[in-house]
Amino acid sequence: MKNIKKQIATGWNTWDTQSKTSYVLLPCGLSIKLSFKDYSVDRIVKNSNVEALAQDYRVIPQPRTYNGDYTELEIHFAQSRIKVQQTVLKFNYMLFYDIL
Repeated sequence: MKNIKKQIATGWNTWDTQSKTSYVLLPCGLSIKLSFKDYSVDRIVKNSNVEALAQDYRVIPQPRTYNGDYTELEIHFAQSRIKVQQTVLKFNYMLFYDIL
């Protein structure tokens, strides 16, 4: 069981259960976290959870690989729609976002 955990808990993935826009590299624990700010009302969203059902904020899961090499989310925040994609190719970590 210990070997299975060791094999699974490696590499980039959305390991942080508090935010789907927090990308963590295990086993070292390095984390890159995206936050969003609406300047019109001076509001910041730091934790992007799928369960969050605020009136002006939603996280919609999109396609992803089982091992986390690719993830995609669509975020509706205030009056914006944002697509966030992350991928890992060999040792290269890439994070893309696009305002839709």
